[in-house]
Amino acid sequence: MERQKDASFPTLELDAPPLMINGYMGDPLKNCPAGFFGIIEDRRGRDVFETNLYLIQFSERFGPDVKNTLESMNMKVHAYYPMFTFLVEDTQGRSLNTLRANIPQKIRWMGKYYPEYRYPRGLLTTTQQLDTEKNPYYLLLTSPLPGTYEDIYIQEMPDGLYMAKYNLYPHELKEIIALPNMLYVHASVPLQIMNNQARGIMESSFYWNERYRTPHIIPMPDEEPDLVLEYMEGAKVTFAVSDTGLDSGDVDGFVSEEFRRYTVDPEADFPHLREVGTRVLSIFDIAGDDDRSDVHGHGTHCAGSILANAYHTGLYGDLFLNRLIWGGFAGSAPEGNLIFLAASHNHREDLPPGNLHGLDINLPASLLHPDNDIVDIYSHSWGSVDPFLGYGGYCSVARFFDTVLWNDVGADGNPRKLVFQAAGNDGQDRNLDGIINRDSLSTTATAKNIVTVGASENSRPLYPENPFYTRYKDMDVESFPSNPIHDDNIANDPRGLAAFSSRGPTQDFRIKPDIVAPGTNVVSVLSSDADLPHFFDRGGAYNEVYTIMSGTSMATPLAAGAAGVLKEYTSDRIRRPLAQIPSYALKAILLTATEEMYPGQYDEDQYPDIDMEKPEYGPGDPVPLNPDYPFRPRKEIPFVAPNTDEGWGRLNVN
Repeated sequence: MERQKDASFPTLELDAPPLMINGYMGDPLKNCPAGFFGIIEDRRGRDVFETNLYLIQFSERFGPDVKNTLESMNMKVHAYYPMFTFLVEDTQGRSLNTLRANIPQKIRWMGKYYPEYRYPRGLLTTTQQLDTEKNPYYLLLTSPLPGTYEDIYIQEMPDGLYMAKYNLYPHELKEIIALPNMLYVHASVPLQIMNNQARGIMESSFYWNERYRTPHIIPMPDEEPDLVLEYMEGAKVTFAVSDTGLDSGDVDGFVSEEFRRYTVDPEADFPHLREVGTRVLSIFDIAGDDDRSDVHGHGTHCAGSILANAYHTGLYGDLFLNRLIWGGFAGSAPEGNLIFLAASHNHREDLPPGNLHGLDINLPASLLHPDNDIVDIYSHSWGSVDPFLGYGGYCSVARFFDTVLWNDVGADGNPRKLVFQAAGNDGQDRNLDGIINRDSLSTTATAKNIVTVGASENSRPLYPENPFYTRYKDMDVESFPSNPIHDDNIANDPRGLAAFSSRGPTQDFRIKPDIVAPGTNVVSVLSSDADLPHFFDRGGAYNEVYTIMSGTSMATPLAAGAAGVLKEYTSDRIRRPLAQIPSYALKAILLTATEEMYPGQYDEDQYPDIDMEKPEYGPGDPVPLNPDYPFRPRKEIPFVAPNTDEGWGRLNVN
């Protein structure tokens, strides 16, 4: 079958690059975004808006020398915006013309950072008529606001800026946007969990390691390598999960055997196991209710997908090999260690089950907590969409991730940690042609320094007693109205993508998701504090120990666990501590440890007869990215990887 290159991305004319900032995209030489403020002019028509914040757009791509030049001129570089644009603060009060004359690099445009650039379109339009109640907003500031405004939290960031969350009346919102210390304001949308034979599909439990009999790097022509099956299970890796809660929530009391540590005991009866402690290092309560338990079940399931040891389905000690053997429903790193941040408030009737109240009131805790220094990999199975930025927009949460991860460096100066973030479950067939449309990526999944994870199909079409969500039409008939998706089983073909998995790209045309991993009918640990009738009534409980869920929530921890095993293997192979494996290097290795899924699971004759003149996007959707290529081929995954459906492909670390 002919492999088609993705032709849907626009070819940007580099002599006229757009500016993309807070939902605005346009040529700053031709227009300034229209808003509530307008350019403040005196009677002679002169611009008298006072600010020391400027946008500088360069004529072409640039390297570190440009930033170094600006900083040497006593300017603070606060942000980069596509394309080729820095947001800077002049600390010496110089005029625009003076600054322009002293920057040696070729500048295409330079202008004041007007209030209209600081908020997404529609934010003030929606709120201006409703001045009776406060709403939460994310703010990025050069200094905190005066105490007259109600703050939820204020976090000083590693780059010296302040990420804050405030409760504001609409009239207060308009007041602060033009303040000299204001960089931007975004809506705060409640964060939500993203759940709607994975380990074997990813092949994360072992690697074929080539060991040569003589200590040279390249084998001699007459020498064949010895292939040794080398098991890596993540014993050196520490994962952090922020989610609803973890099992009973008591590290020192009862936490499922799936999270405990065992060793081989030749003196014990089969399965020859001896418990030697827990692998749960700590559980933090960030919701403020002094309750770390998981009454919903989502957090325990996600943690189990990383490091469950299959105690109830096949863990045993092999006396001949003197090692543990994992089977059944083991996670992708069944010897890994866990730090958990319990975010659900379990005792407020105004909050729904599975809420993430702790993250809504204290997002910085997701990465900045007392045990942060020992964490290698974070797994986040939650997110949201900022309605004013729209799908694929770069939101405050994404910027928070990028800032913290880029500045959290080790002794060698390299970033150390990697975040795995769920892409979202908003995939839809909007125009009834049996093909999932693009542009459904959660705004929280657009960060640059993370790994965004979409969901592929698992290989578990049916399971005992309750075929929960067997077909896509059972999940959401409105989102999947046409075949071949409508009647398809959600977990019968690992070659296919989960229809609900959010597709990219980002609004600045970056490829997301980065990878996909199995996310349908995933079996993992059932919380002992979860409402069992709740699970059995909806058909989601496998038995009293395990439960079944679907979503990019489930794909994300599986990918995170596999990446932890890969990091451990890399550390062992190059003989460096885990902390000396840079996060960007691990991400690069991970993107190559993928299996391309093009063209997907469906044949062309399975699609409905459709009008090929009908564009991909339905009424009200964004126009196609490339006007010369408005149609997608009749394939589940129309283009060869990397693409905005599967990213670089399905994770396969073998």
